[in-house]
Amino acid sequence: MIQNTFLILSLFVVFAPITSMTLPLKELSMNKEIVNEKERDKIAPNLMLFYNPECPYCKKVLGFLEKINKDIPKRNTASDLNAKNELMQVGGKTQVPCLLINGKALYESQDIINWFLEHQNELQL
Repeated sequence: MIQNTFLILSLFVVFAPITSMTLPLKELSMNKEIVNEKERDKIAPNLMLFYNPECPYCKKVLGFLEKINKDIPKRNTASDLNAKNELMQVGGKTQVPCLLINGKALYESQDIINWFLEHQNELQL
């Protein structure tokens, strides 16, 4: 009985430090991924512009993007029902123009233009 208890305690002493050391390493790895993702978003945000070619406010944003020579992915909600549905899912409404910035919706043409002006260093404009 004493030998079994000694064996169990020995195993605990040997393996307990190993498991306690690996848990923080996993957490550190996960935190590093989160930090890298945040840094990536700061450096090169993921952008998508939802627009309707007939909308004057969309034309204003598209004209601005052309003026600053910035080409970003675009989705035409007038001709693409999937784009309109996606915009409704993400933003809660189908208002255009809508700039998705890392999955977050930004509406209003002047707000979109101001966002580009404020983030021109990150976007290398």
